[in-house]
Amino acid sequence: MRKNNSSSPLAERGDYNESPSPLVVKGDHNESPSPLVGEGREGGSSHRTVATLLRDRAKTLRRNLSPPERLFWSKVGAHRFFGLGFRRQVPIGEFVADFVCHEALLVIELDGHSHDGSVAGDYDAKRDEFMIQRGYRVLRLSNSDVIRDLESCLAQVIACLPPTLTLPLTGGGSRDESLSPLAGEEVEGGCS
Repeated sequence: MRKNNSSSPLAERGDYNESPSPLVVKGDHNESPSPLVGEGREGGSSHRTVATLLRDRAKTLRRNLSPPERLFWSKVGAHRFFGLGFRRQVPIGEFVADFVCHEALLVIELDGHSHDGSVAGDYDAKRDEFMIQRGYRVLRLSNSDVIRDLESCLAQVIACLPPTLTLPLTGGGSRDESLSPLAGEEVEGGCS
């Protein structure tokens, strides 16, 4: 029969400290940067480089999506939108982006009434400039547009995708523009 010790075998080996969080690793490997820092996905950052408060805020925002965010996520989440991998409430630098597609370098912000004032406008401009400096394009959609005309909003997303990004062929055959879900439609709006 195994004896119940209060300390774990990992703690006895010295791999972990006895801090309140048992997941804090100590030792030489903490001082060296992650092999992913500066590599991998464009603009992404490892968990280690994201401030804990910002990461916790992003987790809270993911759990508490607004109705327009939930509706938009139902169309783009789980690779449902042309097979593109979107993430929601993603920390990038000091900001949390509503939706990000790293492979397309696209940030999508859904704006409600709180973004109407001059202070919010200045903050949004600062955030947009930060994202653009890191190579992202930024598309801002209003919550009311997402609720009222989701298909038009998705057309704006398609218009913001880089031309080098290959969307899957419709029907498995040759590329026939008439088969596109947006064939013949003119797309308004744009991204920065």
